[in-house]
Amino acid sequence: MNRHQITILAAVVPLAGLAACGSDDHLTTEEFQARADAICADASSTIGETLGPVFGGDPSPEQLQEALDTIVATSRTTRDDIAALDAPSDLSDDVDALLAAFDAGTDEAESLGLAFFDTDDDPWAAAGEQAGALGLDACAGG
Repeated sequence: MNRHQITILAAVVPLAGLAACGSDDHLTTEEFQARADAICADASSTIGETLGPVFGGDPSPEQLQEALDTIVATSRTTRDDIAALDAPSDLSDDVDALLAAFDAGTDEAESLGLAFFDTDDDPWAAAGEQAGALGLDACAGG
């Protein structure tokens, strides 16, 4: 996995906190985008801390597995939290596409196992593209 993919992963996976920003009313598009981007920016540093030891040294297989487990769990939580977010109705198709992309990326990463760290492929590339389509710049790695 190259540094560019790590940057994208660190930006996309942190969407996990989105649901915490929701309310009983639909958010406006601007509120949705601003809250998502703020959460992604904060969570990117957390993901960076998780990945730092993996790419900053010679990690053991156990350390790699722990990092992968954290990434997969975060992605699953992200998917569930986004699904629970009361996004604007005009974004529902794009949000559904984002959820599907998260599902596919998470399943792929999990199935790769430790090979996840050796591949140049980014399982969440489609999720990053969908985040960009939603105007979630920080979440799309921008």
